[in-house]
Formats: sequence, structure tokens, C-alpha cells
Amino acid sequence: MTRMALIRYAATTAAIGGLVLLLYLPGLDGAFLLDDFPNLAPIQQLPDSPSLSDYWQLLGAGNAGPLGRPLAMLTFLLQHESWPAAFDFKRVNLILHLLNGFLVGLVCSLILRSREVRVNWQWLTAGTALLWLAHPLQVSTVLYVVQRMTQLSATFILGGIALYLVGRAMTLNQRPRAGAGLMALGAFGGGLLASLSKESGVLILAYLAILEFTLLPRPLPGSILHRARQLILLLPLALGLVAFCLYLPTLLPLYELKPFTLTQRTLTQFPVLLAYLGSLALLRPGSFGLFHDDFPLVQGLAASPWVIPCILAVIALLGLALAKRRQWPWLSFAILWFFAGHSLESTLLPMELYFEHRNYLPILGPLLALVVSLSTLVPQVTHHRRRLIMAACAGALLWMTLLTLGQTRLWGDPLAQARTAVQQHPGSYMAQSNLVTLLANSGRFQEAYEFHRATMATGNPGIAAHLRWLEFGCLLPGVELPGATALDQAARTSPHGYDVIQMLNNLVPGINGGACRGVPREPVRVTLQGLQENPSFRVSLPDLLQLQALLEAGAGNYVEAAQLAERSEALRPDERVSRLRQAWLDRAAELGAAPSASSPN
Repeated sequence: MTRMALIRYAATTAAIGGLVLLLYLPGLDGAFLLDDFPNLAPIQQLPDSPSLSDYWQLLGAGNAGPLGRPLAMLTFLLQHESWPAAFDFKRVNLILHLLNGFLVGLVCSLILRSREVRVNWQWLTAGTALLWLAHPLQVSTVLYVVQRMTQLSATFILGGIALYLVGRAMTLNQRPRAGAGLMALGAFGGGLLASLSKESGVLILAYLAILEFTLLPRPLPGSILHRARQLILLLPLALGLVAFCLYLPTLLPLYELKPFTLTQRTLTQFPVLLAYLGSLALLRPGSFGLFHDDFPLVQGLAASPWVIPCILAVIALLGLALAKRRQWPWLSFAILWFFAGHSLESTLLPMELYFEHRNYLPILGPLLALVVSLSTLVPQVTHHRRRLIMAACAGALLWMTLLTLGQTRLWGDPLAQARTAVQQHPGSYMAQSNLVTLLANSGRFQEAYEFHRATMATGNPGIAAHLRWLEFGCLLPGVELPGATALDQAARTSPHGYDVIQMLNNLVPGINGGACRGVPREPVRVTLQGLQENPSFRVSLPDLLQLQALLEAGAGNYVEAAQLAERSEALRPDERVSRLRQAWLDRAAELGAAPSASSPN
């Protein structure tokens, strides 16, 4: 690269970064949302001047995944002085997004150079990075604070891929052993750090395998590169697949906590994946956002025959990618990279159906393939058609940036974002609940209550909606509360939700402490008893028993409270509950009540 070309490339990179910065600045004024609060709760446990041991003790306090995601948690803990200013957390997310954009450009340049694409490779990488950075599908990853986990995992995946590609090139340039070592460091080191940020970091091996299968030149049989590729990719991938199959049965019981079965979720992922591709390619207004829990659930092939074309379309795409990888390597790469990126979160795991942040890295494959294909097509057409293609590309890029700017502006105004989400997704419980929460937090209790009651009247509300109704009894005078029959029915039949436990954790102390005078104990007691009979809430039975024990103790029923605490301890030992149980027994003895010899079954 000449000096002038280097200057032009640096200026282009700076311009891209500046554009993305301007697009995202309006969104930094937004608030924390949804999962932000439970995942960032460990920040509040840090003392004012934390020591290294304080950080160390809280690194595994995250509950977003089986590994605790300690590296992502560390970045949150290091910002403890900013809590609860969402702006500072979102600003770090944006910086991380820009860093990832640089790494995307680096990876793309290494891929292009490995294929000996020398002409305009700087502009191809810059174009790909721009599309990846500025696409509206990325907004909900960057501005949703907790999705820093996804971003940080992507950082280490991209860094690991870059190291692997550099090492691979070294093996072909008379430094095979050093190159093989760098390949291993990129794959395993990058994968480990990525997985400690979010478990999907293990997909670095799948991404590398796709690159080897589609774009990278095949090594000579018996060469160090050939053996390194087998040891670094093929063997770990095979072992990882076996480990996943062995681990999967331990996760399947979690489907009891979901409102869908394994079969229903798996079938629904076919139209979900096509919807992701549609959002990527079609740039439709209203298709982007955080709330997609209203996505149609596939009940089965017979009940939902419309899913069959979606299944056939996904199978056809994968078949095309495998059959034409030599003739159309870039198309094969785009398809396989995208589906490899979704191979964990859009297959068998008991996760929610649809989230945009799952596309953060998977869309890189299609975008790079698109840019390379256009660069190949444009020189081959007539001057007139070339101008039409360039005009269409410029128009699409302008439209894309306007959509992104519209999204970031919404994220910067949480109440407007919440109202828009309800309009676009009227069947989304998450969108409705978010609007109620934001209205209540802004002091508009009556408006929040009226909206909540209106949404309850249009559907089949579960116990969470009924508990929200009870919460309004704490905030507004004269609220008509739900009846015992409705509470009992909803409690016994609703699917599991940890938000239910959180609401009860607020209601019970509020009633006991006198801060919730508008809600008597009986509706909460009926709810707790109904939930204890609900098979979906079996996993939360110790919490429900503890909450009922606290409710009874607040009413002076110390013997019953001690019995409920004993039942909770039998299911899950808890020193705090043990101390409370003894205190209640002592209090009962002072009042002359006679505790039972053993707790009831």
C-alpha cells in the first residue's frame, strides 16, 4: 500500500467511525431496561473503595449463563462509580462496538488477502465494516447495556480469528511452527476469553471451520498447516459436539419453565431465522427493536403447516451452500457463516424465541459476501448499468443509516420507545409490561394502571399481570383488586417466570412494612398457595415458601411461618432462613403459642 493510499484508507476509517458515532449519540441518553437490572445487581454489592478481592468475589455473581460470564461482569464492576447512570454504560458499549468494527475490517482484510484479492481490498473491508457497524439490526445490541456480553464475546472471537489467519499465513511463509502456535492461540485463547464473556464464544471454532471449508486455500496433505488445522479445528469441534449432546439432557428440564416445548421452539426457529435474514436484507421500518415475544409460535407441523415452506427454505439454503462451495464460495461462506452463528441459540437450547442481538456476528458473513460480489459485478456491466447499481447502493446505504438513526433516537427516549414498541407489537407482553413500568417510574401511575387494565382485558393474563395489578393497589387509592378466584386460577396455570418472584419480593415486604396499605394479605396468600401447586413453579418452591413465611410472620402467625421456613430449608438450605425460623419460634414461645413437633408435608 502506497503512502497516499494508506492516508486515504485511514481517512475513510476515521469517517466511518465518525458517522457511526453520530448515528449512535442520540441513543446514549436512554435508560436501563429489562434484564439490565438483575444482571447488573452485583455492582451494588461493591463497597465505595473496592479491593481486588471484592472484584474477585463478584466476578462469578452473574446469573446470565452457566459460566457466570466473569469477563463481561468485570467490565460492569469496573464502572461501579457510574452506577446508576445508564449513559456511561451505553458509552462503553458504543466504544466496544467501534473497536469491533475495526476488528471486522482487520478480519475481512486478512480473508481477502488469503484469497489474493489485491484490488481495492481496503475499500472492500471499509465497506463491509461500515455496513456491519451501521446496520439497524445492531442497535439493540449496542444500546441494551447487558448485551455488552455479546459484544465482548464478539471482540475476542474476532481477535482470535485474526490471530488464526495471521498464523495461517505464517505457516505458508517458511514459519510453520510459529504460525501453527499462533493459530492455536487464536482459536483456543480467543475462544476461552470469548466464552468467559458469553458462552456462545465457543462458536469461534465453527466460524474458523466455515472459513477453511469455503474461502481459505486448501493446505497440502501432510503439511504442518494440514495437521494443525485438524488438531485445532476438527478434533475440538467433534469433541465439542459430543460434549453438547451429553450436556443437553441436563438443560431439557428447563423447558418446564417455558411456555413452549422443545419441538415447538425448534420448529419456530426456522421462520425466526428467515425473519432475521429478512430484517438484514429488506430494511423494513418497524421490523427492528427489542420486543419480539409475540413472534408466532409453531404448535406443530399439522397445526401450523405454514412452517413447512420455512423448513424447506432453510434446508435449501444449506444444501446450496454445501453443493456449490467451489463454484460460489462467497455465497457458501455467507450462508454457512450465518447459520453457524445461530447454531447454539437458534436450535435446541431452552431460550426465548427471538432476539436481535443473536445476529451481532452472524450477519458479518452475508455482508462481506455482498460487498465482494458487488465489487466483482460492477466492473463487468455497462457504464449505464454501473451508474444504476451505484445509485441503488447509495440509496440503500442512506436508507439504512436513516433507519439506524431513527432506532437510536427511540432508544434515547425510553417512553417513546416503549409506546412505539406497543404500537408495532400489540401482542407483546414484554412491550406492554415495559410501558407500564416506565409510566409508573415517571410518576404517571393512573395512566399506567389504566393501560395495564386495558391490556389485561384483551388477552388471557397470567399471574405476572395480576401481581402488577396488585402493585397498583400500593400506588393508587381505591383501586379495585383482582378477586381470589382469578388470582388462584392464574397462579395455578401460568408458565414460570422469575419476574413473578421479583414482584412478590416487592409486595410482601411492602405489605409487612406498611408501605402497601391498599393491598391486604389474603390476595397475596392465595397467590402464593396457588403458585406452590403449579408444576411450572416447582423450581421456585423454596422461594415461594420463604415469601409465604415472611407474609405469615408479618401477620403474627409465627408458628406457621416457622413451619413454612422449615419446608423451604428442606428443599434448599439457607442460613438466613434458618435464623429467621429460630427467631419466629422464639417469638411464638414468648407469646405462648405451641409449635408443632414437625412441619406439615
